[in-house]
Amino acid sequence: MTGGYKDLKVLIVDDFEIIRITIRTALQKLSVGTILEAKDGVEGLRCLQERIAAGGSIDLVFCDWNMPNMTGIQLLGECKMIQIWQIFLL
Repeated sequence: MTGGYKDLKVLIVDDFEIIRITIRTALQKLSVGTILEAKDGVEGLRCLQERIAAGGSIDLVFCDWNMPNMTGIQLLGECKMIQIWQIFLL
């Protein structure tokens, strides 16, 4: 693919490092511009909040369903409660 997705900003939230690596590698092959990672929902929420507070954004969140500390569904619920509207793939 020529050009790729250089302006796309993606957050990967998964407790398994191998899954994060696999998704990151696929996104890199697509030339995704910004790839952020979090190991659980708590870290993912913090990442989203910090990015938005700094005036940035995330276009897409790849999120595991079952993680320690905060599940993907809980993360989605937290985002909805504080009005962070991102596209989630669970």
